[in-house]
Amino acid sequence: MRRLPTALRNHGHFIVVVTLLTLIMTWPTILNVFRTDVFWLPTGKSTDVFIKLWDVWYAGQFLSGQADRSHTNQIFYPEGVSLVYHPFFIPHAIVVNGLRALLPATNAFILTHLLIIWTAALSAYVYLRWLFKDQWAALLGAVVFGLSPVVVANANHTEVSFVAPIPLALYAFHRGIHARRRHYMVIAGLLAGLTSISSLYGYVCLALTLGFAAAAFATTAWRDPRFWQDAGLLIAVSFISSAPRLIALLGDAGGLDAALRWHGALEIRGDLISYFVNHNHPLIGPLGQAILKTPPEAGFSATSYIGYLPLLLIGIGLLNSATRRKMRPWLALWLFFVVLRLGSVLEVNGVVFSEIKLPKFYLNQLLPPLFAPFAEADIILMGAVLPLAVLCGYGCLALRRRLPKVKSRGLALALVLVVALEYYSPPQERLLRHAEYAFVDWLAAEEGADEIRLVYLPMGRSQSKRYNFMQTLSGHPHAEGTIARTPDSAYDFIRNNALLEAWHRGGALACAGARDRAYHGALDALIEVGFSHIVWHRYFGGREAREAIAGAFEEAAPAYQDDFVNIYRLRQLDASCPD
Repeated sequence: MRRLPTALRNHGHFIVVVTLLTLIMTWPTILNVFRTDVFWLPTGKSTDVFIKLWDVWYAGQFLSGQADRSHTNQIFYPEGVSLVYHPFFIPHAIVVNGLRALLPATNAFILTHLLIIWTAALSAYVYLRWLFKDQWAALLGAVVFGLSPVVVANANHTEVSFVAPIPLALYAFHRGIHARRRHYMVIAGLLAGLTSISSLYGYVCLALTLGFAAAAFATTAWRDPRFWQDAGLLIAVSFISSAPRLIALLGDAGGLDAALRWHGALEIRGDLISYFVNHNHPLIGPLGQAILKTPPEAGFSATSYIGYLPLLLIGIGLLNSATRRKMRPWLALWLFFVVLRLGSVLEVNGVVFSEIKLPKFYLNQLLPPLFAPFAEADIILMGAVLPLAVLCGYGCLALRRRLPKVKSRGLALALVLVVALEYYSPPQERLLRHAEYAFVDWLAAEEGADEIRLVYLPMGRSQSKRYNFMQTLSGHPHAEGTIARTPDSAYDFIRNNALLEAWHRGGALACAGARDRAYHGALDALIEVGFSHIVWHRYFGGREAREAIAGAFEEAAPAYQDDFVNIYRLRQLDASCPD
């Protein structure tokens, strides 16, 4: 405590600047942390956020001993689904569930998103402050890292935005090499290995970064036995700490095969132009797209923008003899991830050059378990933000050394503000009204509410993401669901029931006429395994699916109805079926 005032004085510039920029660049997120009249999320149209909210809820279940980590029948009831390949962001779940003692779930979720941004910047600052021995260059690098589009614009993929372990592991590794202290190697190995529990993407990017760093040091220290001993210790600790997660993955052969074939031959590439146009920026985005005449089908990304000032700083640093040599390995690492992010073939402004094969195409074939799961190439940028931050920091150092101390501080602060302006990506809000979920309260008042099992309609992967969120409000198991890399076997029960299979195909099975036996047989089978209610969201799905579902229930009176849903008790559907 005696050292706290000194620490605050030395690093107050970081605390003030990063806190203000976090609040401004995510505005009005902080206001909605305290708003309880609606569910507000900074994720726009993306429905992946509903899976993340379910992750937080279910992680709270198994962390408290109420559920199984590797399998659940809360979704895909009654047979359930394997969760071996589903990532649970454990630190995130612990923080959000802890905040739920004070805030509703969505409010706790968005507050934690702000904490992730601030923590990412702090982790980079810790490393860069030690690396540069310059607190202002470290501040610039921390802003490039923590407020990058990869972090700020990924509120719907929290395990991707959480890149804080990467600079912390590099800090421990780098300091361990220089100080010749092996406990730092242990820390680096633990950070790398334990990252596998929360994010396999982050684990791969961190492992590649550490491997690259070790190779860079080996070029000068290859004759030093101590270096190889330390490198061996790092590998051993990383392997041991990641072994529980990796063994579980490798032991699930079917899950591994499904993970590698998740998108089949489809790969969500990154368009090269996304590096130079911030598509989410309210001014730069429309201007850039108008100038380039961007086709709507182009594979642009909201998280790939590099920034012109960072590119200029890299050029300045490379022109300076004092920083050029130190920048070379970081430049090589950054280019490695930047090229990988483009995917297997080149795409420029919506034009795909399928004959130009990029490195990822060959790496997918050479090491498919490592690179093929990166079907969405943007995720690889998790590994690119730290080398970019370091390169910008060196460029800042090259400029600061040419100016007096006071002016150099002003220059660094001006660079920080310009980078923040370039990276600005306002949140695309999603509002969910409480009235849309009023049926949850009605279900809670039903007799035998603890035994309720639901069929949500219409079925489908996109809708099921919403239904997962609804489960976090009600706790009731349901027939479908969505997880990462959902195995095909999860749909076996649905395919083997005529009612569910018809709904899953986007149609419906009518109860009257020649097919009434199939209808009643399927209905009896659902009741036998415990299903109790059908919740039909009348405004979800396409027009044909809505019409088919409406036709199937035209003879049935709902037990509950509001502006959004109809709910039917399965045991009452028999009586509503005409002869």
